[in-house]
Amino acid sequence: MRYSTIALLLVLSFSAAYSAEPKLDSELQGLTSNQDVDVIVQFKNVPSDGQHQRVLAHGGKLKHSLDIIRAAHYSVPANQLQSLSEDPDVTFIAPDRAVKATANAVYTGSPDYGWRTAGADLATSVFGLNGSGVGIALIDSGTNNSNDLKNAQNQSRVVYQTSLVSNSDANDHFGHGTHVSGILAGNGITRTSPTPLT
Repeated sequence: MRYSTIALLLVLSFSAAYSAEPKLDSELQGLTSNQDVDVIVQFKNVPSDGQHQRVLAHGGKLKHSLDIIRAAHYSVPANQLQSLSEDPDVTFIAPDRAVKATANAVYTGSPDYGWRTAGADLATSVFGLNGSGVGIALIDSGTNNSNDLKNAQNQSRVVYQTSLVSNSDANDHFGHGTHVSGILAGNGITRTSPTPLT
């Protein structure tokens, strides 16, 4: 009975080891070049200085901390990715892929999925409204000088800013106010659309 239990444990151990998901994205597997690749490395916990140092020991360079998803953005030599994935604290390594809108890479003025999700397409199709002449007051963490909030002449469409906190400016030091103002009044400018729309 004891030997059969040991044999069963060994079989389960080997099958678990061989069925484990790889920690390296298929696009990054088998790379042998020493050319740097931008990757997102996700860890079991929010990466500490020690974990950053282990990535640096593989020739990596820290570009951005992404603590909210227990990850960081690094530039790492391609031929070091496999050995980095073997670090027990690493859960997955993925390429730093470009993110873009699924409906339209460039704003066209036509309703997209975001508009339909919020019901904004009804304002145009049912009521004939387009947002012109509408002003919005937003009380939040501030607003940064975003291209998404500029007109065709590259001038800010933000009419007034102030801080309601003493000894503070109206700049958005936390990002939330800029994010919300983009949802409320953004013109949809992206990197692929250098000219803002009015």
